[in-house]
Amino acid sequence: MTKAQYKKFLSSPEWQEVRKQCLQRSKQGDNRIVIGKCENCGYIPWKSSSLQLHHKSYDVPPSKTLKEVLLDTNNIEVLCVNCHKGRHQRE
Repeated sequence: MTKAQYKKFLSSPEWQEVRKQCLQRSKQGDNRIVIGKCENCGYIPWKSSSLQLHHKSYDVPPSKTLKEVLLDTNNIEVLCVNCHKGRHQRE
């Protein structure tokens, strides 16, 4: 997938729904949290753009497609900007 294709994918309704599900999951049932929180450090931002979704892996097993891997909520973690940068520095 090219950068342009990936950018287009991130604006798709399917991705927006997965993003919503992941942000909801990051609240972990705490109704006081409006947006969600970083699943690594616990940071609770005041605006949603402070949270980013990170794919743990882009490896595609024989039984799945790349799109299935990208939409798998178990393969995605919600991170604050600093933790997301840290993940990419380690990769």
